[in-house]
Amino acid sequence: MRIASAALIAAAVALPAGAEERRSLAGGVTYHARLALDPSALLVVEARDAAGALVGEARVPSDGRQAPLPFVLDVPAGDLTLRAALFVGGAAILATPPVTVADGAAGPSMLATPRDALAAAQAFRCGGTPVSVAADDKAATLFARGTAFALTAEPAASGARYAAPDDTLFWSKGNAAMVSLPGADLPDCEPVIAPPLLPLTARGNEPFWRLDIGADAATLTEPDGTVALTIGEAAMTAAGLRLTLEPGLAATVTPMVHRDTMTGMPYPYTVTLTRDGAMLTGGGGDPLALLEGPEWRASIVAGAPLAPDVEVTFAVLPGGRVAGTSACNRYMGQMTLTGEGLAFGPLAGTKMACPGPMMAAERLWLDMLATVTRFDIAADGALVLYAGDTEAALLTR
Repeated sequence: MRIASAALIAAAVALPAGAEERRSLAGGVTYHARLALDPSALLVVEARDAAGALVGEARVPSDGRQAPLPFVLDVPAGDLTLRAALFVGGAAILATPPVTVADGAAGPSMLATPRDALAAAQAFRCGGTPVSVAADDKAATLFARGTAFALTAEPAASGARYAAPDDTLFWSKGNAAMVSLPGADLPDCEPVIAPPLLPLTARGNEPFWRLDIGADAATLTEPDGTVALTIGEAAMTAAGLRLTLEPGLAATVTPMVHRDTMTGMPYPYTVTLTRDGAMLTGGGGDPLALLEGPEWRASIVAGAPLAPDVEVTFAVLPGGRVAGTSACNRYMGQMTLTGEGLAFGPLAGTKMACPGPMMAAERLWLDMLATVTRFDIAADGALVLYAGDTEAALLTR
């Protein structure tokens, strides 16, 4: 097997606090032998730590080669979860399920399949801005900075171009893309692996309904009972992924936050259930997914901006735990997320002494966490913590 040095491109990712030791992790991605891979295909492999933070990434152009495709990751020590996807034209045509790699273990051989590639939209990273787009031949919806932009297909010399009168633009060229938002041109965009979509649970109110979607089948629960459904056609539309469940019944999954009409709980997806022309709208996915991932950094606590040199953070860890920096010390404890709301505690931390302003900021943060009852995601993607109906803190990534 020939491995050209130019074909192995690893992108270093910032380490989480406290992680220093790194290692090289080599593996391969394969797929069913009968599939002929497009020469332009790009392999992307990502590694995430136990908290879900991205800690390593490799981008490997296939350059016309077929499976197995090798990769090398520069990653920190510790248990990791790997996922891989093969992109053509910016869309993931094949993807692997998550694979756990124990600390010190060798890199795995991963199998990519078309079924695992289902996603509500194509996902991109434009510098530090995450972007996703759902598109068909005539229109697209661009999701960026907490806003959905409706675009119309335009003629293009190459790639797929969608635009709106307010100068919003999405133009994909091969595995790269250009994005312009009103008043801002984003850096060049590269495709990233979208979170696994299925299995997915969606629910709505007035009237109550719940839809549980698996890889090949689904169940719909309503006040008069539960029915089993078979997933038929899956098609990408300008609104997101549309799943045909039976004649006259379909579900569309849109990568846009939905707030439960009774509790206000945010969900990562908006799910629209269409039956014989009537529509029901609800929220889909796990609200915890909105909190997981990279560390959140507070800018406002208890209604007051933090000083620029004060660092207050929190990140979600496995097992319902949280940890972060509280201006002076490190803290760790429990987080409880239910269908009714969010709560923190009990919490414990280190006992280092700091100057008075930092100690005051720390006490303000820890006291505030004890009052939190729920959370929301703002239009710009910021995290808002609430104590009852009062905004208790604002955090960003």
